[in-house]
Amino acid sequence: MDNIEQRIKDLEEKNEALIIQAKNIKKENKRLRRRRKHFEDLFHHAPVAYQSLTSKGILADVNNTWLTYLGYDTKEIIGTPFSNILTEEYKEKFIEKFPIFKEIGKMHNIEYELIKKDGSTIYTIFNGIIMYDSKNNFKKSHCVFMDITARKIAESENYFKNISDVNGIIPMCAACKDVRDKNENWHPIETILEKMNINISHGMCLDCMKKYYPEHYK
Repeated sequence: MDNIEQRIKDLEEKNEALIIQAKNIKKENKRLRRRRKHFEDLFHHAPVAYQSLTSKGILADVNNTWLTYLGYDTKEIIGTPFSNILTEEYKEKFIEKFPIFKEIGKMHNIEYELIKKDGSTIYTIFNGIIMYDSKNNFKKSHCVFMDITARKIAESENYFKNISDVNGIIPMCAACKDVRDKNENWHPIETILEKMNINISHGMCLDCMKKYYPEHYK
């Protein structure tokens, strides 16, 4: 009888210990959920836009700030190439820069022009690092960007003031079309347009095609 009573007592003590342990686990899980929510809120409502890319340049994750800047929904952007939201000029830059980023593991103040859902664009500066696995293989990137569109517009306006007179007229050579700045220096028109953040492409009109390449003119 004494042995049975002792066994019952031992079981009651173990049961009480399990109840205490279960309460502690429940309390810890609650604390972890609160902590997780805190970091999720911090991630999604951070004052900078965040994105993560796979090794192939596919968008793997973005935060709410990123979505607010560009106007996309998560479902329509995750799993798509980052290059899809780059202007043509900056697609080429990304093709050049992304392998270097993966190789050295970081990037600093890299400029890209992004296309928003409504078709407008913003100028941005990216900073980021690469996360590797235990075997030093690419895992994913962590990048943030800042919108510098207002700064680019201000730079463009300041540059225009530097090359135009008081009436807003730009002095241009009648022959070669170079433009003169206020320091009496001459610049190719293409350079002027680029510094004013005007994207250009090169082609050939039909008259010039006929004049310079008559064999190809039809």
